[in-house]
Amino acid sequence: MNKILSDYKNELENLDAGDALARRDYLKGIADGKILGPQTGYASIDKPWLKWYDERFINLDFERTNTFDFFLNYTAKFGNSPILNYYGRKFSREDIKREVEDNIKRFQTMGLKAGDTVSLVMLNTPEVLFIWYALSKMGVTTNMIKFDESPDRIQYMVDLTKSKYLFVSNAPFILKNVLEVAKKDENLKNVYIVDLFESLNTEQKKNMVIKDAFVKKEIAQKKGEEAPSVEEIVASQINVAQDTAKLTADILATNPKFRTYKEWKNMEVVDMPLDDSIDLSDYTSAIVYTGGTTGDPKGVQLTNNNLNCMVHALHYGEYEFDYGKKSLNVLPPAIAYYFNATHGNMSLGVEVSLVSNFTVEQYPYLIKEYQPNIFMSGPILLENIRKANILDDTSFMVAPISGGDKLSNEEEKEFDEYIKAHGGTATVHQGYGMSECTAAATYSKSNAREVGSIGIPFFNIDVAIFDFDTCEELPYGTIGEICISGPTVMKGYFDNETATKGTLRTHKDGKVWLHTDDLGFMTNEGKVFHRGRAKRMLTRSGAKVWTSIVEDLVSENPLVDKCSCVKMNDEVEREVPVIHIVLKNENCDKEALVSELTDTIGKRINPVSIPKYFIFKTELPYSEVNKKCDYRRLEAENIFDTEEFTIKGNIVTKNNGIKLQREK
Repeated sequence: MNKILSDYKNELENLDAGDALARRDYLKGIADGKILGPQTGYASIDKPWLKWYDERFINLDFERTNTFDFFLNYTAKFGNSPILNYYGRKFSREDIKREVEDNIKRFQTMGLKAGDTVSLVMLNTPEVLFIWYALSKMGVTTNMIKFDESPDRIQYMVDLTKSKYLFVSNAPFILKNVLEVAKKDENLKNVYIVDLFESLNTEQKKNMVIKDAFVKKEIAQKKGEEAPSVEEIVASQINVAQDTAKLTADILATNPKFRTYKEWKNMEVVDMPLDDSIDLSDYTSAIVYTGGTTGDPKGVQLTNNNLNCMVHALHYGEYEFDYGKKSLNVLPPAIAYYFNATHGNMSLGVEVSLVSNFTVEQYPYLIKEYQPNIFMSGPILLENIRKANILDDTSFMVAPISGGDKLSNEEEKEFDEYIKAHGGTATVHQGYGMSECTAAATYSKSNAREVGSIGIPFFNIDVAIFDFDTCEELPYGTIGEICISGPTVMKGYFDNETATKGTLRTHKDGKVWLHTDDLGFMTNEGKVFHRGRAKRMLTRSGAKVWTSIVEDLVSENPLVDKCSCVKMNDEVEREVPVIHIVLKNENCDKEALVSELTDTIGKRINPVSIPKYFIFKTELPYSEVNKKCDYRRLEAENIFDTEEFTIKGNIVTKNNGIKLQREK
């Protein structure tokens, strides 16, 4: 059988374009039941997800051009409607076009040309889009650096891409880090400081500050804290703004490399024609970084084709991202999904509201204020909407999206129930992807949604499951590595051929597959289920344990608020699972709960999946940028530290974050 399938795959390599499209129609006919024919049992051949898409769209190709021209072409039919909002400042297509074209003249005057790179360390402001679109139109790469990176890592990313120019937001923590870089980097010509209020008039600035003050006061009151008055909060914010202005002035006065964005905008430009003869479709439009806190980060190269193909998928996938709707984007620019949330939605005529910075506690208030039809969140943000319980009406919700981290079945059901209880009809749409495939590869379409599934593949890419070691494709229902192939897959890691070859691999079918290091399986209907990171899968006495399955089962218990299962090294069993649990009621009987969970896991999964230790604490750690549960921090914890933890058998209790004093 394997020989037959291998020969079949080899034949598929030799299909011309017309035959390949005809084959997609044929496969959709089989999946729909309109044509009698067999499924082979292998997703890369059957493409069973096509049954969920309109046959009018599955063979449509996307426009190959730079992202700015793509945006202009897609939005021409929307007239002068607002498609970008920043704290009350509305931008239409023409406003954006004017800003971008002016930026192009400035960048040309600076001598930038196709193939160059400019770096950004910025918060979520309109200027990021205006800079990126302009550079994309010129064939210049925008090097996106996360706002919370250390000076050493910023230095590495600037040097890696040989950036001579750097644009930064005027947040003090960014300025201080970049200042260290600018002092050391001789190749860096200029750093341009962009004010967070750059786009706002006086009235809009005032409204932004006052609204923020009211929210902070209400949050404090809800927590039972003594809340300062709105006037006191505003005064404090004004002091912070004055301190920031002083820091900015000091940097500008003592460091000749630094300039203000206003000064840059007022520069005298040389008006010259732009060479439109260069095919920029496969040029790297943006670099975003992936990698942990240790080691050198890897720069993911996203091309114009990558980014535009994703918009094409959002448009023709019938995901309800339509003209006239509103969305909220709180994602920082240095995350790949930022481009889907801005360039993607704006190109489809969705009005995108940007929020420059926020806390998890503030997020429900942003949802209440903006009432977005579409918003892209993670589990921790959805949980805070539900727990804050400040929404009287959820009927405005059309596509509340969860991605970036594991959403348990119980969390998905709870949020769906919350929406329904407050008058809404929407359900959570889970999605899945990574930076290396332009952030998204699957999405829970309304007609293909199933609780627990991370959705079906987009119609214009392939997703299949492969053996982690041999790269042999696995049949439906078998857990293996999720791999992705198609036009949204990155060009490669910037100047890192070794890492690129390890992640982008050519299989026996002749196609390049992105290896995600994520485990999951696919059903014969094309629905994908995630089973955790391969790095989080552990081998206990020779048997595999899937930590995400343990988490799902523990989350179903009504006493559990949230949990995270991680691996721990063990002298006897090599690796063992331990589970960190936050309870809904800290005073519950922990021993009885552990006994119940042990029994449930042993019966419904297997005894080897029963955690060796159950760790109870008041909160789980979350990353600052992605708001993901930081399982690496949990794995690094020493649960045997008797100052930090109280241990009783297999029950471990965190001492409320307070170290106990040793007796002398």
